Amino acid sequence: MRGMRARALGAVAGALGGGLLLGALPAATASTQTTRVPSAASASLPIPLPTGSPSPSPSPAPSPSPSRSAVRSPSPSPTHRPSTAPKPRPATVVYRVKTTAPVYFITVDDGYIRDPRVLDLVRREHIPLTAFLIRDAAREDPGFFRQLRNAGAALEDHTLSHPDLTKKTPAQQHAQICNDAIYEDRTFGRRPTLFRPPYGRYDDTTLKVAGSCGFRYVVMWDAVEQDGSFAAIGGSLQPGMIVILHFTPSLYGDLQQVLALGRAAGLRPALLERYLPGAAAGLPKPNKH
Repeated sequence: MRGMRARALGAVAGALGGGLLLGALPAATASTQTTRVPSAASASLPIPLPTGSPSPSPSPAPSPSPSRSAVRSPSPSPTHRPSTAPKPRPATVVYRVKTTAPVYFITVDDGYIRDPRVLDLVRREHIPLTAFLIRDAAREDPGFFRQLRNAGAALEDHTLSHPDLTKKTPAQQHAQICNDAIYEDRTFGRRPTLFRPPYGRYDDTTLKVAGSCGFRYVVMWDAVEQDGSFAAIGGSLQPGMIVILHFTPSLYGDLQQVLALGRAAGLRPALLERYLPGAAAGLPKPNKH
C-alpha cells in the first residue's frame, strides 16, 4: 500500500509539470505540442472545419441579341468578405482552482461501473461532484446518470470512446469531443461546459478543438483517490484541489475516504463548475442544506 501511494504521488507530480493553476500564472510555459501524461493509477480503464473562402459566383452571361428595351445593366457580382467573427480561443487547462474558500472538488471519470450505493451516498451526504462521462459508458444506463444528476452532480465530457487523443487527427479529436457533448445535451438536457481528456493526455490540437466545441476549460487534477489510496501534491488535501476518482468497484469507499480527509482538513466539497467562470451554465440553482 505504501509503495502504491508513493508511486501514485510521484506520477501525480509528474503530471502537473507545465500545468496551470487557475487564477495564477503557470510556473512554466509549455512548449507547443507537449503531451502531459498522468499516472496509470490515475488514468481511466479502458466534421472537419471548412477551409478557404467560398468561390465567387460567376457573372451572368449576356443574352443573345437583346432588343433595346430588354437591355439592362447586369447586377454586380456579390462581394465575399471574410468573416469578422473572432476565432474560438483554445481551452484553458486547469489543475487546481485558486480560492480562499475552504473547499475542494470531487471529480469522477468514465461510467462503466454503476454502484447503487454511490447514488445513495451522494443523496444522503449531498455530495457535489462532477462526473466526466464516456458516451459509450453513459448510454449503457442513462437512467443511472439522470439519477446522479438529479442528486446534484454535474455531467461533463470525457469523449465518445476514451481514446488517446494525441494519436488522433484533428477531425477525429473533433468528433470525439464535440459529439460527446451533443449526446449529453440530448440525453441529459444540458450541454457540458468542461472537458477532461482520456488518460490526461492532450496536445495543442486538443485545446483548440475543445475551444471550437465551446469548452473554456480542460480539467486535469492534482490529487488522486483510488482503491482506498490517496495521493496529492503536497501530501494532503488542500483548498482548491481537484481530486480524481473513477467509477470502479471501490468508488463507494473512495468517496467516503475523501470526505473523511476533507473533514479532517477543515474542508468541504464544492461543485467545480461554480468556481470556474462560465462553467455553471445550464445548472440549477444550488440548494442550501
